Order: sequence, then structure tokens, then C-alpha cells
Amino acid sequence: MGRRARWAGAVAPILAALLGIWLAVRHIGRTGYGLDRTDEGQYLLLMADPRSDPATVFGFGYVLHPLYALLGGDVEALRNAGFAVTALAAGVLLVSAARRCGLGWPTALSAGVASGGVSAIGFAWFPMTPSYNTVALWGSLLVATGLVQVRPSHSRSDAPAGQSRPGGRSRPGGSWAARGGWALTGAGVAVTGIGKPTSAAMTFVIVLAALLVMSAADPGPAWRERARNALAVAAGAVVVVASFVLVAHRGVGDLIGVVTAGVRGVELLQGHERLLRWDPLDLGAVTEAIGSAAGSREPDPAALQALLWLPLATLIALGTRAALAARASRDTVARISKGDPATKPPRGSRRDEFAVVTGLLLLPACYAFGTNGNLWSAAGRGAPLWVAALAIAVTGWGAARKGGSRDAERNHQARFGLALLLATALAAGVTSAASDYYYRYPSPGSGANTPVQAVIDERGNRLELTPADAASTATLLPEGRSLTGSDILDTTGASPGYVYQLGGRALGSSWLLGGYRGSGDAARHALSLEPCARIEGAIVLYAPASPRRIDTIWSDLRVDPVRDYRRLFTFRHLLGFDVQVLAPTEAGRMRLRCRAG
Repeated sequence: MGRRARWAGAVAPILAALLGIWLAVRHIGRTGYGLDRTDEGQYLLLMADPRSDPATVFGFGYVLHPLYALLGGDVEALRNAGFAVTALAAGVLLVSAARRCGLGWPTALSAGVASGGVSAIGFAWFPMTPSYNTVALWGSLLVATGLVQVRPSHSRSDAPAGQSRPGGRSRPGGSWAARGGWALTGAGVAVTGIGKPTSAAMTFVIVLAALLVMSAADPGPAWRERARNALAVAAGAVVVVASFVLVAHRGVGDLIGVVTAGVRGVELLQGHERLLRWDPLDLGAVTEAIGSAAGSREPDPAALQALLWLPLATLIALGTRAALAARASRDTVARISKGDPATKPPRGSRRDEFAVVTGLLLLPACYAFGTNGNLWSAAGRGAPLWVAALAIAVTGWGAARKGGSRDAERNHQARFGLALLLATALAAGVTSAASDYYYRYPSPGSGANTPVQAVIDERGNRLELTPADAASTATLLPEGRSLTGSDILDTTGASPGYVYQLGGRALGSSWLLGGYRGSGDAARHALSLEPCARIEGAIVLYAPASPRRIDTIWSDLRVDPVRDYRRLFTFRHLLGFDVQVLAPTEAGRMRLRCRAG
């Protein structure tokens, strides 16, 4: 058994790392293809000019704008940079978890590489361009890393509980290292809020619960330690918020006004307000993932639900270890009564471990909270958090502490390595199932439908597009070259990506979203925040055949698209309808009635 454990502990982390590298390379090979003109278009508009939207709950544009400017708006480079940051954050989490479990640097680094590759799953069934979801995931990973760092490691170098470290320093959770962990969780909550405020609210609840539980074992009055740890959380959040305000170059009151107007727009839209709901749980997700990976069925994001096996396995591991601990408790008590301090478990370590693992299990659900998609599937995009939870639950904080036998250490490393490998393999299978899935964009074809390189914006940036989309784009850009910098009113309800490609500034909102009961009311609210002069002179995108068109805009403005506007040119929308690009006539300007300020 010792030889098998030695080989498993040595080989499994390396295999997991190789699998992670394969996932990363595979993902990078996908980032140069396709451009969704709805969600991704909105992301690019907010990154290009985050101050342009007078009513939005998203702050990610301010965070990503420097990166966007540095890369010159290169969409492929943006996608790769967004993945690189995600992979780095996921890797640091697993390295921290491995070290806290008492494992050496080679195993920890292998775990980090594997987790970095697993993070590609956040983009495999989603737009690949970084967005508010990406920033929210970064925040969740920071919170998780902070929770893991809160307690000093119970590695072989740790002194037994109740004893001092060299230099007289004890090992309480109130140490500076632990304070840094709490500060990191606070920073993570703030980063999550910049991405998705709904996710930040739920994440804060997790952090607060962990703080109350994990501070209970600290020496001294519990209220004092909890207060100090809470101040560390607040300090981390304040640093991030202050940095955000500086980067945004806007006053706090101004930012609050924009978010308040954005919240009102969401309420009026009547499409994203149902936060608490019970979404369908697909029990055949594993079969769907296998079928999609094998090419025998159409790719379906429901395959993400196959990753729910990770939290289930984690709960089984925690239960099994609890049962084994209960069986061994009588022997442990007997040994402690004889004064053997090495057998004493670290003070509060089991409680801390349970709190951390529980937090890691719940953070993907917090990250998904607020989505209008399936919550079970959306949580799967936080798979690195579940991988870390499983590895900790299977291994335990202090299993490799000084005093354990060589076989115990090997078994300890083998459990970690095998859990890591199996979790990475499951994530790789689900990610592979998305090989032919591109969010609201056709899968690459062959023969006459082989993707072609095409210029996608006025800067000359390129992506691979379908031949039909490349031809449409080749018509759009020369015709729209004179519109660069113009105000553009999108009445199609589905064209923020074309506003971006034309180099225009979206009026009212980065995306006047059509297709919902309150789309007209939300558009009316957004346009009321724009100066009338801009609306009167705006270029208009008009698509009578668009299923998401917002017809109430015309009646609100008291103009007619045929009578009061002249057609500049027409292009074919990726979603299959023609879009007319209109400019106002002088008579149309005179007829237009604006309710804006």
C-alpha cells in the first residue's frame, strides 16, 4: 500500500497539471473565433467607454478599460488576458489550499496548474470576452483564497497546539497572517460587487458566517477577535473601493447615481428580477456531457450540471472523515489524558476546516446568484472552488503534521493527488463537451463554410468569422466609417455589437434590451437620462423584422422611421434579419419630442 500511495501521490498531481495545461491550450485555441453581437457587444462597449452608460449596475468596464486600452481593443487578446487572470487566481487558490494541507511545493504548484486549466470552464459555455461575470468570479476566487489563508498552516513545521513558535509567537487566528487573509476576503467581496452586486451580497453573508465561526477559537475575548477580523475585512474592501473610484475618475455620488438608475432600469425591464427560484435540475447532465464531447448530441450548457458531483463528493468525504474521527475519538482522548501534546488536534482546526470547505462549496452559488440563466448550470462555472473544497475535504488540514508516519504522509499526498486528478478529469470532460459551442455564434464549419480572417472594427483588429458574417462585416465597416464617434440609437433590441463595430456611442444604455415585457419602459427610462440634442441628431438602427425590436421608442419620440429618417445603408444581422442604418431628416428633428433632461 505504501508503494502505491507513493506513486499515486507523485504521479496524480503531475497528470492533473498536464490535463490542466491541455485545457488551457485548448481554450486559447478557441479565442480567435466568433463575435456575438449581443452580450459581447455590450461588454466591449462598456470596456471601450465605461462612462458612456448613464444607467448601469455594472462597474466592470472601469476595471477592464485600462486593459482594453493597453491591448488596443484586440478582442482575441482581451479574451486571453481575461482567461490568464482567471487561471492565475484559480491557481493561487489551489496552491494555498495544498500548502495549508501540509503538502510540499511541487504538489502545490501542480495543483495550481491543474486549477488554472479548470478555470477555462468559465468561458467554455459562455461568452469568451471578459465581463461582469468574469470580474465576479475573480472576486469569488479572492474570497476563497482569503478564507484558506486565514488560519496558519498545520504543516509539519507547525508547533503543537497551545505551544509557541520560535520567538515566542503563538499560532492564533489573530496573527498578522490571518488578518491578511481576512483583508483578502474583504477585497474579494468588493471585487465581486464591481462585477455583480447580487453576487457580492450573498458572498458577504458567507464571509460574515465564516468570521463568526472561525474567530470563536481565537485566544482572548471572542468579541475582540471578531471585531479585529471584521476590521480587516472592512479594510480590504475599502482599499478596493477606493482604488475603483480612482480608476473610474468619477465621484462616489455620481457612481451611486448611475447604479441607482441602472437598478431602476432592471426593475422596469421585468426580465431579471427573479433572483430566488428553483431552476430545473438535469439528472442526466453527465450523459449529456459525454454525448456532447463525443459529438453524438448538440452541445448544451446543462452539461455544466455534471460538475455538481464535485460538491456531492466533498460532502461524502466530510461525512466519512467525521465518522472515522468519531470512531477514533476514544483512543485520542486516552492518549491526550497521558499528556501526549502531539496528538491534540489544533485548537478549532476541525471547525475552521468545516467553515472553509462549506464556504468553498457555497461560493459558486453566490457567483451564480443574479443570473437569469439556470442557476445550477451557472454555478458550474465556479468549478475551481469546488475542486479546492474536494481536495481539502479529502485530505484535511493537519493530516501531515509532525509526528505522523511516513506511510501516513504518503497516503495524505495520495488522497490529495487522486482527488485533484479526478476533479480535473471531470471538469475536462465537461469543458470538452463545449468544443462546438460558441455563445450566440455559429459553430465553425468546413469546406465553403470554413472560417475566414476578417477585420471587425475601425482599428483593424481581426477575428475568424463565418464566411457570411465576414462578408456582412466587410460591407458594414466601409459604409459606416463616417459614423465613428456618432451617437447611435439602437431600436432593434439586439445590436450593441454593431454599435461597437461602427465605433458609435450607444444612447440611453450600452444595450437597450428588447424582448421583455418592460423593454419599452426600460428604454424610455434610459433615454430620459440623455440630453435631447443627442437624441435628435442620433443615427438609428432600425429592423422591422427583429423579434426584439422596441417599437415604443418611435411612439415615445413621436417620429416615424420611414417618414422622418433617411436610409444610409442596410446590413445583415448575425441573428438573421436586415438592419437599416438611418439618419434624421431636418423635418424629423423638428417633429421629435424628447422627454430627456
